[in-house]
Amino acid sequence: MLRDCDISKVQSEQLKSSDLIEHCKNRKEGGTKPQTIYHDIAYLRSVMKKALPVFNIKANVEIFEEAVPVLLDMKLVGKSDKRTRRPTENEIDRLKEGLLKRQNFGSNGKIRIPFVDILEFSILYQFR
Repeated sequence: MLRDCDISKVQSEQLKSSDLIEHCKNRKEGGTKPQTIYHDIAYLRSVMKKALPVFNIKANVEIFEEAVPVLLDMKLVGKSDKRTRRPTENEIDRLKEGLLKRQNFGSNGKIRIPFVDILEFSILYQFR
């Protein structure tokens, strides 16, 4: 999704705090909630931190430490609200049905992304 945004056109070592802020403003104007925008920034920061050691690509990682407090102050990013209820058994069954339809099967017929297994694991993890 980030590849379709203007921020993807900026070279990683030239990325500035103002680029992140502009990205978040654009996303908010498009109707995206602060929680989702926060995920954009978190994912981007994670990739940028790994850019040099994994891909030998220089990235300006320091901007995140500078930009995130400003983004919070501007209410462009935010944390998700705490869950107030658990899904019903019926809702979980419907989720599984939808995920089964989305599972990506490779050319050899094997599942590439086991969405249902991931869902079941995440549910088990909650009750550990």
